Amino acid sequence: MKIKNPEELARAFKKLDQLTQTRYLQAAVIAGMQPIQNRVIDLAPRLTSDYVRSIHTEIAVSSPDYCEGVIGTNKPQSMRLEFGFNDTDSLGREYHQPPKPHWRPAFDEKRGEAVDEMAASLNDILMSLVG
Repeated sequence: MKIKNPEELARAFKKLDQLTQTRYLQAAVIAGMQPIQNRVIDLAPRLTSDYVRSIHTEIAVSSPDYCEGVIGTNKPQSMRLEFGFNDTDSLGREYHQPPKPHWRPAFDEKRGEAVDEMAASLNDILMSLVG
């Protein structure tokens, strides 16, 4: 994302207290991650809906001037589904499970849309503050 007028951005953010800055930045990051999360859900294999329901977005690191979000799942089968599995498991069962990539393709397809969504969200926030 390119900021055309960083001075105006800095002035607008200075109007906010640190807690509010953090909240607005988190909202923009969450908005930006939604296209990727939705695409992961579209591409995910559906043996049961349990795996798909476990895919979620959360803020990992946040401060008034930096925010990092992650899209993930707490389900152990995620790695096997994405990369496949050709080996023997801990119970001695043989598996020849082909990969069903859905995380990386979703990221690659929706990265630009995610940046645009984040930029639009930040723009809306800043315009409401400046205007």
